[in-house]
Amino acid sequence: MLIGTASLAYASNEAVKQEVTVTQTELTFSAIEIEEVPQVVLDAAVKEYEGSAVTAAHVAKKEDGKAVYKLMLKDVEGENVTALYNEDGSKFVPAPKE
Repeated sequence: MLIGTASLAYASNEAVKQEVTVTQTELTFSAIEIEEVPQVVLDAAVKEYEGSAVTAAHVAKKEDGKAVYKLMLKDVEGENVTALYNEDGSKFVPAPKE
């Protein structure tokens, strides 16, 4: 189980700060065709791992319904690399496990 915290501020006469605990279950990835990965995600991978080739792709849905893509790449040295991206192309960073 992944657990994270976030601070939210609400506008009113006084600033009120509230801590919220966010709980997320482990992501379960399913294999998909590389062609099914959004172009913005592929562009982010190519930019981050210049010269690499995407060899496989997987997708999982977070509790909020948004997708996380796991890409398997082969870098310029021939090493296998795994990268995780949100559906908007930003890097997916899992919440730390406790």
